[in-house]
Amino acid sequence: MSTAQIAKRIRADIKLARNVEAKLGTATGTNVALVDTIAALATMPRQIKVSVRSDYFSGGSAIRVKVYNPPGEGMGYVQETDRWGQPHWVPGLELRAILTALEELHGAYNFDGADSCVGYVHVNYYGQVEGVVLTVGRRHVHE
Repeated sequence: MSTAQIAKRIRADIKLARNVEAKLGTATGTNVALVDTIAALATMPRQIKVSVRSDYFSGGSAIRVKVYNPPGEGMGYVQETDRWGQPHWVPGLELRAILTALEELHGAYNFDGADSCVGYVHVNYYGQVEGVVLTVGRRHVHE
């Protein structure tokens, strides 16, 4: 499959997971332990938007997944202090589960035939799952 076809399948998988929650209603609930990929995506709030884009370049192709518009209060980014006492923004517990689920879905269509011993890289496509720009008060936080 081409990278564009794989990106189309990833979008379809996300849509299917969201429809699972719509069919089950509140039976899945947002308070469940979000360890399963489908459960994490099915309980994702509707206001969260996911963009799946493919692009080609010399040397390969990439699928980039971006998550936009997370709600606040634990679902979005939370401020934590690192070991040096510096504050920084990290995904909250539920958003982290969603990002992890999207990373698993992103990697499910890929293969890795790389050999790090000889510096050989061979994958179906490159890419990543990215956080979003979040507005906190009147400040923009880039993650």
